[in-house]
Amino acid sequence: MKRLVKTAASVSLMMVFGITAACDLSNHDRPDDIIEVQPHSTTEDTVVISKDDIALVKMDRYQPSLELAGRLIATNQLTLAYNEKAALTSLYVTPSSIAKKDDKLADFITPNGDVITLNAPFDGIVDKIYQSPSSDVLPSNTPILQLSDVASFEFISQIPAHLSHYFVIGNLVTFVIDKEQFSGQITQVHPSADNPELLDISVNILPEAADKISLMNGKTTKGRFEFGQIQVGALLPDFAIFGDDLNTANLSHLKTPPYHSELPLPVFVWVIKQDHRLSLSKAHVIKYQPNTGRFLVTGITDDSLVVQKRLPKSADGSLIEIR
Repeated sequence: MKRLVKTAASVSLMMVFGITAACDLSNHDRPDDIIEVQPHSTTEDTVVISKDDIALVKMDRYQPSLELAGRLIATNQLTLAYNEKAALTSLYVTPSSIAKKDDKLADFITPNGDVITLNAPFDGIVDKIYQSPSSDVLPSNTPILQLSDVASFEFISQIPAHLSHYFVIGNLVTFVIDKEQFSGQITQVHPSADNPELLDISVNILPEAADKISLMNGKTTKGRFEFGQIQVGALLPDFAIFGDDLNTANLSHLKTPPYHSELPLPVFVWVIKQDHRLSLSKAHVIKYQPNTGRFLVTGITDDSLVVQKRLPKSADGSLIEIR
């Protein structure tokens, strides 16, 4: 990976405030009680901040991605029944039974004494059983059981509609079930019937995984879809990232695998602009990097100086005075 070079603008700010490369956030640790520090003293248009509380950000490249989650289901599900009046005398399967094509599933006896056998039309797994053996004559076309084709599975997930141009039929998706990774392919993209701001994405499981997947029918799966071009984000510690209440954002849930949230998390960061004024900048947390102990944040440019202290909202737009 090429090193990201500091711009002339960021170097200029560093010289004005006396900031050195040693203040880079990636090497700068703060005590745990930073969250409890009270807001700095302010005048009408000036905020006084210690030089130790200002740092130049480091940048890193990342591939934008989005979590897809859904329940694994067979794409071909068939409800089996006998098309005439008959009594169900025998049932050879139970829920979750695996059936090969032409395997015997059930026997019927018609009112005139004929014995009829119901066979599996394809390799499948029994999802539901609707009837139990009995001498009672059932009406014609009474559902007996539901069989799912084990050769083809999919899961359906929802994404924000504004990302629709990234999701193209045929794109590959990696996903995990019971800690095992599989691959799938997007087969359908269409507006959600429940929410016009969402899209329903159908992901079909690649055939080579069908044998293993057949044992996981009905389980919840999560996958990640990579989209767009490589982007650049800033690496920030948690004490430089703030929530809506301008207290340090609670990002502890990202410190465990998979280190991503389902969607980028909106946050705020205090940034010093080129006019030496504070800006309460909107940003988004993409993920946590265990190797650096930092969070990858978008919306912060590589020429930014970041303030690592909690400040009052009134400080937005104020001039900086360094002491």
